[in-house]
This record gives sequence, structure tokens and C-alpha cells, in this order.
Amino acid sequence: MWGNRQILHEKYDYPKLRLGAARADVGGTGAFQSIPSMSARKAYAVEGGVDYAFTTAFTGSADVLYRRNTTLSNSSMVYRLLGLYSLSKRTTLVANVAYLKNSSSATEALVNTTSGAIGGGVPGTSQTSVALGVRHTF
Repeated sequence: MWGNRQILHEKYDYPKLRLGAARADVGGTGAFQSIPSMSARKAYAVEGGVDYAFTTAFTGSADVLYRRNTTLSNSSMVYRLLGLYSLSKRTTLVANVAYLKNSSSATEALVNTTSGAIGGGVPGTSQTSVALGVRHTF
């Protein structure tokens, strides 16, 4: 059961530029996390981002996400940069860098750890994740 959910999303498209923003609130009597034995939590997330087509082949993106768990009084910030370079109509090079900063009690993670905490991270720690790859559409 998800309880109460409220989601607001806006997107603006221009010839080379796309701006987006979103806010989500979750709360209520139901448990919204993936651990059914836990009590319900109240949380919200706010995100803003921009995509820019530098050339017909290369697009860059930047996003910022703020997440606040109001039940446990902790928060996290995620900053992300993404680059997409089209080699052809079906093949794209992908580069993604993300940085996560947790407040002193937050346990969110970009890459799961063996901490055993909800979210997979260690309280108050930060993580950086780098992903490089090739996307081919069939």
C-alpha cells in the first residue's frame, strides 16, 4: 500500500534546451518502502534538471535531486552530469557521473553497500558513481 502520493512535474522544451522540475510527496497510513514490516514514513523529493544539445550528436544533462525524510529527520542531495554522444542512429556513447551527499543520519546509496541500513548506505557518508557505456538499440 502506498498511502497518500502527490506528484507535480513540469517540463519546458526549446529548440536545443529542455528544462524540467518535479516534486513528489509521500505519506499516509501505508508503508511505501520495500520493507513491509516497517511503519509508514513521510518524505518528499524535489528535482530540477536541464538538457542541452550542444551539437546534433552530443547532448549534456545536469540534474539536482533533494530528498527529505520528515519522519526520520534526514535528507540527501544528488548531483548528476550525463553526456550522450550519438555515433549513429542506433548507437550512443554514454557517460554518467553522480555524487550523493547524505545528512548525518541519512543512509541513501548510489551503489549498495553491506551496511544493512535502509537505503543501503552508511549514515552521513557520500558516494560518487561513474558509469561509461555504449547503448545500442535493436
